Amino acid sequence: MDEHAKPWWQSRAVWGGIVALGATILQAINPQLQLDGETRDGLVEAILAVAQGAGALLAIYGRVAAKNRVSVRSGPQKETPPTQPNAA
Repeated sequence: MDEHAKPWWQSRAVWGGIVALGATILQAINPQLQLDGETRDGLVEAILAVAQGAGALLAIYGRVAAKNRVSVRSGPQKETPPTQPNAA
């Protein structure tokens, strides 16, 4: 997998295609409904804004609900033995 590739749901082209497909289906159901390019673009922007907000809320919820700590170190962590008080 390409490490520079972004997930499909972050692609404006994919969301644009989904909105265009949805508009086609809506027009087939209701022929009086006409969506021009500007309206479709606005709809894509609105969907992206909602998706970004939902992603932010999910990230906050995930961190609050998580049972493990977050570490900035990568890889396995070494356990350090507890320190003993000096018997001096």
